[in-house]
Amino acid sequence: DYTFAIEYTDLAGNKCTSINYAPGTTAGKSFTIDKTVPTISVSYDNNSAANEKYFKANRTATVTVVEHNFSTERVVFTQTASLSGSNISIPGASWSNNGDVHTAVISYTSDGDYTFDVTMTDLAGNSSGEANYGGSVAAKAFTVDKTIVEPTIGGVENGVAYNEDVIPTISFTDVNFATYEIRLLRTRFGDKDVDVTAQFLKGDPRNGSGVSGSYDYFESIAENDGIYTLTLSVTDLAGNTSSSTRTFTVNRFGSVYVYDDYLISLIKDGGQYIKKQDGADVAITNDLVITEYNATRIAAGSLMVMITRNGEPIEAKYVSNPVASPDVAIGESGWFQYLYTISKDNFTEDGEYRITISSKDSNDRPSTSVPENSIDKKNQAVKDTMTFTVDTTIPEIRNITIPDAKFHDDYAAVNATSIDVNYSIVDVGGLKSVEVKVNGESRGINTDFGDSVNTYDGTFQIAEAKNRQSIEIIVEDLAGNITDTASDTFDPGEAYEFRSTILVSTNGFVRYYEDKGLFYGSIGGTAGVAVAAGLLIFILKRRKKNKDKN
Repeated sequence: DYTFAIEYTDLAGNKCTSINYAPGTTAGKSFTIDKTVPTISVSYDNNSAANEKYFKANRTATVTVVEHNFSTERVVFTQTASLSGSNISIPGASWSNNGDVHTAVISYTSDGDYTFDVTMTDLAGNSSGEANYGGSVAAKAFTVDKTIVEPTIGGVENGVAYNEDVIPTISFTDVNFATYEIRLLRTRFGDKDVDVTAQFLKGDPRNGSGVSGSYDYFESIAENDGIYTLTLSVTDLAGNTSSSTRTFTVNRFGSVYVYDDYLISLIKDGGQYIKKQDGADVAITNDLVITEYNATRIAAGSLMVMITRNGEPIEAKYVSNPVASPDVAIGESGWFQYLYTISKDNFTEDGEYRITISSKDSNDRPSTSVPENSIDKKNQAVKDTMTFTVDTTIPEIRNITIPDAKFHDDYAAVNATSIDVNYSIVDVGGLKSVEVKVNGESRGINTDFGDSVNTYDGTFQIAEAKNRQSIEIIVEDLAGNITDTASDTFDPGEAYEFRSTILVSTNGFVRYYEDKGLFYGSIGGTAGVAVAAGLLIFILKRRKKNKDKN
């Protein structure tokens, strides 16, 4: 920065009072020479972009100009701002100065599509040229998108039970729409949270700026009754996400019942056979929990929990929470729900158990825990598939008949060329297999018990042999209990005589020899007779000799 002044006084002391500059002289007394180009740098506080240019949070630009001869009026911002194709306010710059360093702050706090650039010329006319954006992401064109609306699910409402038409709808629109996920889960008899999206939500609902669809696929059949959870999740290009969920009941065929996992494990595959496990005192170790859902209240006094053992009713021990009454309020699910806890003490005795829950709603509409779509192997409707068998008793061998056998302490003997050994078996829960072994070799495993799995009569043959032969019968029931005649714990009791070894022979000497007590006893007896006879002969001969001498 320069200043210029000149004075003159002549020899007589006269002082010059004016200065004449040559025509065309500019800024003769004060002027600036500036040949330095201004510099501009731009930085952003938020460079976390999705899809290269989308930001889901505020973004602030900081413009730094280094210039001695600076004027904000000579800074040129090239900016646009729009939202969904319509112009919106362009954010302004807030300046601060520190010597030759001049700083502008521009805050982008509103959703919109923005473009930005900046240049300047200083007071001397030097142009800055392109600004330096450094490593900024999407510095000149970017979108601020902090907002995503909640997608809309229509046609169904939380906590409502539908017994007629069920037509869910979905809709969502966003100018920066990216992706969506739609999912439908169903809980019904025997199935918990099964994904049925493909069955009921067919087609691609995507359109240019969102999704929309209507789903009229809930046919009025019993297997479609259940508790449904419909979730629609959407994501925009900035990474914002939003979702809506509706949980509703399709209840055209009465209440919907949800069984806990333990109960499902007992009744699966037509009913399990349960024995004591891991040293437990009982076979059923947990209470059974069932939740009933209905669109209206269950009528007071209508609840019935029926349990039968081997076809005979027993007094059911259970707790209902809440107890059905007109005062019952809607549960946390959004509809009326009842939790039934059936005590494990109902199932301490062996037998086949069946459980049925029935009730009526406030409109006198009956419901039962057995769904309409339960069928047996013959495709016939089954009224009660909630069944299982408790079997803590090992199979009982009622009899083993060895014809014409003579029983000794540790074996049986039969005078025959071959014999048929007959046996009968009884099991309360049902037989799974029977195996016979002779001399350690299997005679086959029988798993076909005809019309009755509770009793079985079998026969196997043993041929004549020189030595004793071992026999073993191994029985397993459907619960996994095992009776083995070779086990140290096997005891036929007083029902019949049983020996695990048997001698079948027509040879008297073989039978005589195998009877060790008789055999060795007879040997001892024979020796005694021989000695006595010898002694008698000796005495008689001695008497005769003495008589001859006299």
